[in-house]
Amino acid sequence: MNKLDSSVISVLRFPLIVGVVCIHCGMGGRFLQYLLGGICGKLSVPIFLLISGYLFFREGSYELTKELWISKFKKRIFSLLVPYLLWNFIGYIIYAIKVGFDFEDLFHSFWVIDIPGRSGSSPIDGPLWYVRNLMIMVVISPIISYMVKYTKWYLILIMTILWIIQIPPFNKGIGIAFYFFSLGGYLRMFDHHVENLQRYAKYLIIAYPIYVIYAFLMQLNSDSWDFQLGMLLGIGAIFSLTIHFIKCGCGNCKFTKILSETSFFIYCLHDLLLQFLKPFFSEILGTGDSAYISLVVVDIALCLGFFYVLKRISPKVTSLLMGGR
Repeated sequence: MNKLDSSVISVLRFPLIVGVVCIHCGMGGRFLQYLLGGICGKLSVPIFLLISGYLFFREGSYELTKELWISKFKKRIFSLLVPYLLWNFIGYIIYAIKVGFDFEDLFHSFWVIDIPGRSGSSPIDGPLWYVRNLMIMVVISPIISYMVKYTKWYLILIMTILWIIQIPPFNKGIGIAFYFFSLGGYLRMFDHHVENLQRYAKYLIIAYPIYVIYAFLMQLNSDSWDFQLGMLLGIGAIFSLTIHFIKCGCGNCKFTKILSETSFFIYCLHDLLLQFLKPFFSEILGTGDSAYISLVVVDIALCLGFFYVLKRISPKVTSLLMGGR
């Protein structure tokens, strides 16, 4: 992986986490809440999945040997499975304190649990559906490698069309994970770097704000084909802007690196805090945009505070919760 690719991934981590928080802080508003959480924030998880696929496979090679897969699988046990289990256990403890202990709920907490505030398709720490599905992608990565090897860009094109028009399973979490993880793997295996986007950068950067205005005026639903098409524009625009940001010399900022290291911790903790923060904010400040922005800022600030306090008190516990990141 070249230096620019690595810098882009590092710089993007914290802004993408802010996008995820913007989604989950939503309280039903129609302006900023829809703009930030309903449109722009929706780019975050697909980009994370794409990056995960890009980092998993070997550059310039579609051969995923048994030895290499076993090595990567073992590393993901510590970086994905251990924090996944720990954070969901913490989530269950919070839930049990509020409603009481139930062994069946404890069991379901680690995969899919159907309780108030959860969709019935996520673990008890809701955002970790991404980590759960990413672990599934790691398990089936030899199949993905084989498929990409023999179908090249044809498979990616077919999956892109199916995702845009929302054909099952590409309209659900596991299908979305499969598509974007495979896309990232394809880009890595066939030596496609982010710098290649530069020839289209100005078009993407112009097109995406136009799309955002269109989506806002039309109040697009996230399962519509034009919403998905706009997300592809957005992903390209985000990478293009980040490249420009880095080439201007801002990517090496110490503050950017400090924030980047907190991203996984914020991802895992923020929704657990929102169980307490969201009712409080809606009661005191209402559900308007000022309350929404305040909630986003406070949620992230508390996550950062917990991270740095825990890191100072117990670096080993922090490392376990972060999967060694």
